[in-house]
Amino acid sequence: MAFVPWAELLVQLIADHVVLAFILSGPILIIILLVEVIMQIVSAFTPQMQVYALQFGFRSLAAIAALLVFLAFTENEIFYLLEKQSNILSTLLEGFK
Repeated sequence: MAFVPWAELLVQLIADHVVLAFILSGPILIIILLVEVIMQIVSAFTPQMQVYALQFGFRSLAAIAALLVFLAFTENEIFYLLEKQSNILSTLLEGFK
């Protein structure tokens, strides 16, 4: 196996990992940001309420709920991307035999 195709496959594998990381984390980070903004608005209107203490629990619950909903709708796409990465990795490893 020549160096150039091997390097191209490795770059493609790394790029696919970055894309998969953004696909998985992007919606969850947006939900966490929205919860943060909502909690800051509530804090501005009710200064006597300890929003800071409640903020961590609400963020965690919202992120877990969003992750469950997100994974339920994108299961096939995630498996497709993982299978594609597995095929690329198998091709890379065949070059070392």
